Amino acid sequence: MLAKIKKQPPGRLIAIGFALVILIGALLLMLPVSVRNDAKVHFIDALFTSTSAVCVTGLISIDVADHFTFFGQVVVAALIQIGASEDSVPDMDFFGDDIVEIFINIFTESR
Repeated sequence: MLAKIKKQPPGRLIAIGFALVILIGALLLMLPVSVRNDAKVHFIDALFTSTSAVCVTGLISIDVADHFTFFGQVVVAALIQIGASEDSVPDMDFFGDDIVEIFINIFTESR
């Protein structure tokens, strides 16, 4: 599986990783533990909130404080941190290997 990932162009890996983080964030925001009892969150709103947080645009379709519990707000904050900080990328584990090591291998093998 890792060999198949190494053969992918770097741009594709970044785009897939970006999409996966957004999708996982949206799914976490849909969990009952993330949504207040008196609020209703549609998937499109969770997806938009997750995308906006990862892209650090600041746009929202629903009020985060009114719709999400503390856990949901932590998820949004984590998505902002992942999208905004390059320091958090080396800490992410990618199929058992450090993601930085994978990118180094990809770029050194392509030369």
